[in-house]
Amino acid sequence: MFLAHEFFDVLPIHKIRRTKEGWREVLIDIDEDDGPHHLRYVLSRTPTPATKIYIQPEDTRDEIEVCPDAAVYCGELANRIEEDGGIALIMDYGHDNKTTSTFRNLLKQCKQEERKFLISGYKMLVEKEQMGERFKFLAFFPAVVKDFLIKYPPAGFYMNNE
Repeated sequence: MFLAHEFFDVLPIHKIRRTKEGWREVLIDIDEDDGPHHLRYVLSRTPTPATKIYIQPEDTRDEIEVCPDAAVYCGELANRIEEDGGIALIMDYGHDNKTTSTFRNLLKQCKQEERKFLISGYKMLVEKEQMGERFKFLAFFPAVVKDFLIKYPPAGFYMNNE
């Protein structure tokens, strides 16, 4: 049995932003100013391999985050379950597509903000109208239970037969 809660948040991402000049990757650079963090965000001057590989021409968003490792881990997990049996439940924080960025801005956090964040997280988990709209769940099951799951799907899940 595999359980993963917020696992994908620790994986590296490519953050890509639409500009007047086309798609540019958001990079992290050394900030030589006297600020406390010594890091800053910068846009690549030219397209990067990530902007060429991960952007679909029809995409209308202004900012995109891509995590290539997530697909690799999901594929490996699915293969292990298929070969050895077992199940997996993956839970990950989602967003409602009203915001374009889930990349955490750790540079601006302080004690008061952490407190607000914890209270907000608590309310998100316990208040009925928020649960389910914020968290995404993914489950892997071995093929031998396919017919059973079609007849009796887990509550809140739908079958993706791809």
